[in-house]
Amino acid sequence: MVASTGELEAQAAAKRKQMRRGILKMIMMNIVFPIIIYSVLEGKVSLVLALALSGIPPALEGLENIWKNKKVDAIAAIVILSIVFSIVVVLLTSDPKLILLKDSIQTVFFGIGFGGSVFMSENIIWRYQRQFAGSDPDVQANLDLQYANPKVREVTNFMCVIWAIGFFVEAGIRVTLIYTIPTAILGYLSPIILLVVLGSLGIWSYWYARYTRRKFLQESHE
Repeated sequence: MVASTGELEAQAAAKRKQMRRGILKMIMMNIVFPIIIYSVLEGKVSLVLALALSGIPPALEGLENIWKNKKVDAIAAIVILSIVFSIVVVLLTSDPKLILLKDSIQTVFFGIGFGGSVFMSENIIWRYQRQFAGSDPDVQANLDLQYANPKVREVTNFMCVIWAIGFFVEAGIRVTLIYTIPTAILGYLSPIILLVVLGSLGIWSYWYARYTRRKFLQESHE
């Protein structure tokens, strides 16, 4: 059964709304809440504990995603290891730089995950596309059909590579700042750096997806 124009528009609107909610949630859990927690705790507890506790919201978001998806993928595994690392650091050391380095290590693994996924049967970007699309069998079958197109794989693989580079750059910037500015200040800057990098990658991905879609449509009409 072919969906009407109104139904397609409603589906597109629902997807955009879901995406906006996802972006807002990501910003709150990974940027706003960590900064609030850190600002409240700074000066009242050790820097190590303040930084570790500010990482609770992102960790909870990662665990929630694992629970929802009922599986542990590469990204989820990195989140779990990050939580374990934070606990170990809090118990064994008083060096707050190690907590901040944890975030850089996590970002490096994200980069490896995105870059390495281009050699797998399905890259990470397409897997997340499946999650956003829902569990409807017809929708998933359509995604299978799209991914069978070499051009779709080429575009999404390129996007994965760009995201991997972005994560590596973010990790490099963060490590440099860890050893050049006061740790107390970086506690505020660290989430903002993540926001800038993810925001830039997200905006670029949106533009690139629209550009390639228009290009495909033009080629199909030639």
